[in-house]
Amino acid sequence: MNGCRGVWRSVSSPTVPLFTSVPPGDEAAGSGPAAAVSLPEKIVAGWRDAGFAPVSVNTAVELGRRPDLRQRLDSLSLPVIVVDRSGTRAGAASDDRDPRCTMSEFLLAMHRQVPTGIVAIVNSDIGWAGAWTAQSVTDVVDAGGAPLGQRMDVPAFPPGGGVPTGVMDVHGADFVAFPAEAIPSLLGLVPAVLRFGMPWWDHYLPLALLMLGVGPRLVPPGTLWHVTHPQRWHMRTWGDVGLVAARQFAAAVRALPPNPASRTWMRLFDGRFAPAAAVDPVDRLVRLLIEASLCPGTLLRSRLGVLAGGNIALLLQAAAAIAAAGGGGGPPATVREDDGGEAGGSGPRW
Repeated sequence: MNGCRGVWRSVSSPTVPLFTSVPPGDEAAGSGPAAAVSLPEKIVAGWRDAGFAPVSVNTAVELGRRPDLRQRLDSLSLPVIVVDRSGTRAGAASDDRDPRCTMSEFLLAMHRQVPTGIVAIVNSDIGWAGAWTAQSVTDVVDAGGAPLGQRMDVPAFPPGGGVPTGVMDVHGADFVAFPAEAIPSLLGLVPAVLRFGMPWWDHYLPLALLMLGVGPRLVPPGTLWHVTHPQRWHMRTWGDVGLVAARQFAAAVRALPPNPASRTWMRLFDGRFAPAAAVDPVDRLVRLLIEASLCPGTLLRSRLGVLAGGNIALLLQAAAAIAAAGGGGGPPATVREDDGGEAGGSGPRW
């Protein structure tokens, strides 16, 4: 099992531990001639002003390859948890080829530092603005919900640190908060292929919480902002990781007692990928090619695009059900299934 070591500063309520993974300087938010130094500092300052206690989770491999990363973390006065893979089982060393934390490593590091209470995750290039604070997040989690934040893309740092104006990115989530007690159950649900800061973690972490009975509560639009920059991953990676992640999540969900959310998601997955659910011979051939990893990338990405849209729709639907029930943030009173039926929600399952 991976080891974790590093510096941790004790925090007290209402401060919420906020976990991220700061990359080396040339991968940082808004990296450019002028922004590379100032923008991350403004982002971290915004987290602290809102009442969060940020900490970075990085692998020993990452820190060893890039000495400038340690300097960067020191300049931001960020505590760091170091994930050490040297003690992993034989044969697992191949993971070191990618220095970024897997989501399993990331969640395990979080849980070792904060086994109980409220924890939050944010992408390292996401700023915080507006009226919502760590106390707002605490109130929602205490009520049984999981605050879910979608970012607003902006061209530059919001003037004066005020509420930004830009375009909402509704394709995923950049901030999630939840009870630390859920992490052992999440480790069995969140796909092992996922890495923090790469595609799909922002779908399957909140979906895993929903499957466990923790419904999303949307953070107000404009609270999270993100200075646009060139994409750091390729569509081929999105497709390859997306297919493996969907298969792993489907296997984990099938092992759970069914609930309305899990049945809806399984129909979404089977409706695009299960050969037995094909609507005609051509569709069945495409599904079989996907199953055999022989499908052309464009066809695979098309089907994954539908799945991605369904993932977000399911989360937004659950959040709307919570809001309609009073906005407290607990598991949704009802989750509408694809066939139009409704069924009651259940409490947390860990």
